[in-house]
Amino acid sequence: METWANRFKINLKAAILCLVVSAAFWFLKAMNKRYADAIYLPINIISTPSKHIKQEWVPGKVKVNASADGWYLLSRKLGLGMEPIDIELESLTSCSRIPSDYLITLLKNQFDNLEINYLYEDSFKTGYDEIVSKKIKIKLNTKKTRAGYYIIKNKIQPNTITISGPSEILDSLPNHITIDIKELEMGVSVSKKTVLLSPFFDQKIQLSEPDVMVDVELQVVH
Repeated sequence: METWANRFKINLKAAILCLVVSAAFWFLKAMNKRYADAIYLPINIISTPSKHIKQEWVPGKVKVNASADGWYLLSRKLGLGMEPIDIELESLTSCSRIPSDYLITLLKNQFDNLEINYLYEDSFKTGYDEIVSKKIKIKLNTKKTRAGYYIIKNKIQPNTITISGPSEILDSLPNHITIDIKELEMGVSVSKKTVLLSPFFDQKIQLSEPDVMVDVELQVVH
C-alpha cells in the first residue's frame, strides 16, 4: 500500500509540473500574438487659471480600444512605462470638450506602439469651462410698490455691473436682474439703501461690485 501511495504521489507531482510547464509555454506563445482590448491611457490637462475654470471632476485618463502584441498590451493595461500626454486647453477650439478624432491623433503620436482603434466616448469632457465676462443691468421691481403710492425718484448706483465666470452659466443668464425693496411694499421711501448682489448669482460668478446703493422716493397718489 505504501509503495502504491508513494508512486501515486510522485506521479501527481509530475503531472502538476507538466501542467504548469505546458500552461507557461502556452501563455508565452499566446502573449506574442496580437490582441485588441480596452485600456486606459494617462492624460494631463493643462489649464490657464485666468482663462479656464474647473466645473467638475477633471479626468486623468481616457478609455480606448487598442491593438498591440500581448506583452505590450498587458504592460499598458498594468500602467507600466506610460507617461501622461499633456493637453493644453488653450490649443483647443473648446476647452470643455475634446473631439474624439483630435484626441485619437494626440494619443497615437504619444503611444505610437499602440494601434488605437476608437474611444468609448464621442467627445471627451475636460471638466473645465471658459471664463467670460458680461454686463448686467440692475433694475428696481416697481410692481410691488404699495397701492396708492407712486415713485417720483428711482436711482441705483451703479446701475450696471460686470460679472465673470463659466460661459455655460453666463450664457443662461438674462441681461438684467430685478431687485426687490421691501420698504416699497409698505409705502416707505428709502435713502442710500445697500443691496447685496451675491444672492442673485451663482457662487462661481465674480462681481465687479459687491452691492449697489438704492434711493427711492414715494409719493401718495392724490
